[in-house]
Amino acid sequence: MWKLSIDGASNHKEVRASVVIITLDGTMLEQAITMGFPASHSEAKYEALLDGLHLAKELTIRRLAIYLDSQLIANQALGEYMEKYLRIIQYLDKVQELLKALPTYIVQQIP
Repeated sequence: MWKLSIDGASNHKEVRASVVIITLDGTMLEQAITMGFPASHSEAKYEALLDGLHLAKELTIRRLAIYLDSQLIANQALGEYMEKYLRIIQYLDKVQELLKALPTYIVQQIP
């Protein structure tokens, strides 16, 4: 499986995200993102996840292991937790749509 690791963070000055994809042969593809808009910590993580999933789609990845440090977002992506805030629901809908396009994937929270 290809591996996707994501992280996102926000503070009062900036919103950042990072995406790392590791190919089947171990090649590491890294992307750092600075967002030009205010966002919560969860939104930053969702932005990173969406960027990683879009990149996976462009690379026509068919088997993907997704690693992130948020248990909440991992469980939301898997459909195990619900969300009540509209903005996060919109992120979640986009993530689930992209996940449906992958024949095989796992989502795992890592400490």
